Formats: sequence, C-alpha cells, structure tokens
Amino acid sequence: MRQRNKSICLLAGLVVLSVLLIFPWQAWGYEQSTGTIDIRVIVGDDDAEEEVGTGNLLLGSNDLEMVRESSDQIIGIRFQDVMIPQGSTITNAYITFTADETSSDSTDLTIWTQKHDNAAAFANSNNDISNRPESDASVVWDNIPAWGTVGETGVKQQTPDLSAIVQEVIERSNWSSGNAMVFIIGGSGKRVAESYNGNPDKAPLLHVEYTTDAVERRIIDQDDDAEERRDQGGDMSLYSSDLDFVQDRLIGLRFQDITVPRGAEITRAYIQLRVAESDSNKSRIRIDVELHDDAPAFTLSDDNISNRTLSGNRIRWNPVPLFDTVHETHRTPDLTSLVQQIVGRSGWLSGNSMVFVLEARRGDRVVESYDGADNHGNPSLAPMLHIEYGEGEIGTDEPIITVDTNSIGASVYESSNPDDDGFTITNTGTGKLQYQISDDADWLTLSSMSGEVEAGQSTSRLH
Repeated sequence: MRQRNKSICLLAGLVVLSVLLIFPWQAWGYEQSTGTIDIRVIVGDDDAEEEVGTGNLLLGSNDLEMVRESSDQIIGIRFQDVMIPQGSTITNAYITFTADETSSDSTDLTIWTQKHDNAAAFANSNNDISNRPESDASVVWDNIPAWGTVGETGVKQQTPDLSAIVQEVIERSNWSSGNAMVFIIGGSGKRVAESYNGNPDKAPLLHVEYTTDAVERRIIDQDDDAEERRDQGGDMSLYSSDLDFVQDRLIGLRFQDITVPRGAEITRAYIQLRVAESDSNKSRIRIDVELHDDAPAFTLSDDNISNRTLSGNRIRWNPVPLFDTVHETHRTPDLTSLVQQIVGRSGWLSGNSMVFVLEARRGDRVVESYDGADNHGNPSLAPMLHIEYGEGEIGTDEPIITVDTNSIGASVYESSNPDDDGFTITNTGTGKLQYQISDDADWLTLSSMSGEVEAGQSTSRLH
C-alpha cells in the first residue's frame, strides 16, 4: 500500500496586500502584561535532604541544613502550581528562607532548577535529588552573611536573582502554567532554614516577577463549568466532581475577565485540561465558541448549553491524546480562530467572558472540574484558557483568514481514490475576505479555487 499525503496552501498574501493598501494597520498602544507570584512549599515531602556519598534521602525533616549536617547534603525544594505562562520573560526571581538556627560559617551555595516540564514530588529512594537533570545555567550564592537571629526572614536569607534558571523551565516546550518546579541546592558551609515540617508558615517562599504576551484564566465559579445530558432531555449539571467527555453530552466552559482588547490580533489560544481519570481508548472532540459579547454563566435550565448560539467554526481535536496519568495536563488544538471571532465583535470589551462548548464525537475522556474531589473549590486544577495576542489591531473593515486545519490527508491503496475530505475557511476579521486557493498535486481537485466570505462567516471547501 502506498500513501498519498495531501496538503493545501491558502494564499492570502495577495488578499492581505490589497486590503492593507486601502485600510492601513492600526496600532493601539500595546503593552505587555506583568505578573507576580509568591508560592510556599505546601507539603512535607516538597523539601528534602540527600546525603552526599550515600544518597540517603530524608523527607519530613524539621529543618533544612544547607549544606553541612554530620556530612554534606544536597537540598531539593519543590514548588507546586507555579502560575507563569509558557514563554514569559522572567524579570526577577528569588527564594526567601527563614533562619532556624544561628550560623556564621563561611558558606557558598550553588542553585539549579530541575530540567523538567512538571517536576515530580520527591520519593524516599536513594539519590532522588542528585539523579534529577539540572538546568544548564546555575546561580552562585556565595559569601552568605551570618544568620544571627532565629526566625529572621530578610535580605540575608534571600537568594540572588534566579531569573536565568527559572527562565529555562518556563521556555520548555511542554511547560504549562500551574506545573511544579524543583530547585536543587549544593555547595559548602552551613545555613539552617525552616522546612515545611518545622513551620509551614515559614517554609521556603518562591517569588517570581514576569512579563508576558499571554492572558490566562481558570474556571473560578461553580456556574462556569457545566454538563448537558442530551440523552436525558437536556438535563444540566453545574456541580459535577469532574467533566466527562462522552457522546450525547455537551461540556460548557466559561472563562471570566478576559483582558484582551477589542480587535486585538490573536496569535495563539488553547484550553488546558487536567486529567481526572486515566483512559486509553480512541477519542475525538469538537470545540466551538458562543457568539456573544459577554457570555453569561450557565444555569440549571434544560438545554442551557445547546440553546446558545455558536460560531459553527468547529475545531476538531482528533485524535485526543491518551490520558495516562491523573493530573497530567493536555492542551486542545489551537483555538485562535474561535477567540478571534469573539474579540472582533463590535460589542466585545476587555474584561468580558467567553464560553466554549466541547462535544465528544467518539470515546471517553474525564478531566478535572472546578468542583473536583481533589479541588474543593480551588481552581488550581480547573480548566484554563490561554490566549496570546500580538502588537497589532484589526483595522476597520479588515478581514482575517483562518482555517480549521492546516492540512488534510488520506491513505489509500494504489489506483484507488480517497474519500472526500474538506476544510473550513473563516473570516474572523471585520471586513469582507477575498481568497484564492492553490495546490501542488496534479491528482488533487478542489470544489472551488476562490471566493468571498463576509465578516464572521465561514465556507467549506472539499477535495
């Protein structure tokens, strides 16, 4: 059997050029967003000591000897739910400790981060800290001043700037906001800090400042994630402990306070989901957005999801990855075209809400909800919307071309014809779109090579 892979290229260049000659690109005073997070160690197993030489690991110690106890140690510190968007620029970062003992020995330390997208908790096994791959960069904390007062928390207990090693983690391809980050500390000398088990309120504290082109919002209310049972007359559930993507069920997700200006050019968007149950069967999901300037919360009225007006520009998530591990993260395909339609609406205002509707077309996937059993109203595991937008704004009457897939393809036996397939072109801008399509295969035929699409409308093309 020979495979034939088909690709289609949408030539919008000429269209964009002619539009730009009439309607110049407009700037709107773009500024990057800034953010600050402060996170403490929150469980006893997230600060650990490993004895150099033997590799013996100690979890649950009442303090952290950096690094000399009866012998030298390596220290591991893990911070959970680090809410920094992927690709952000770290402008300042440090860890602050609290002195558990006085000490004035000459002390020089070196700090790394673990080279991992979502660092695992420490395990009670030999060398669990030293076996973790370290960041390429490191930060030297040398000539540390004497810690002369028990309970002191100040500049003497604050590391130098750790921006470089935090940046390494944030730039990893599979980093997701809300993942965990591990710091590894080695060196010589002795400074003794409080651990979580010694005093949770004085456990190590990570402080990070950053700038970003992204907006991230989690589900924050019980009425903002919902299930509609179409096999039960449109019955609505607002307080489920998880969200179950199965056939005959619609999932609605509402994200509040989307601080994206009207008409901003969306460059990337996705929804991040956390696994609630492992599942390896085949699955595919369809995603759409509600056509509303400020989407309202869900209610218990029957059909409250299906009665909403959707864009019709459905994004296909096919196949959905296997759900191997509880609490691992998965991202939907790019939802730029859906978000662009909403922020391009005449009534959209920065700070409004968006609703997405997800429908399983095959298989089963279960993700965490706001009311999840592990969540108890804490949004740290709830679905999250990630949006990136650029430095431009859609000009008056300017079209934007988007497609629901970047390629189409089929595998057939030689001398056989593949089944028809198609793609959807959507004009997510504010003016009429004129487009042309070209292909690079003599065996490929298209139902139409050009056309027009009004603002906010879609058209399908088959091969």
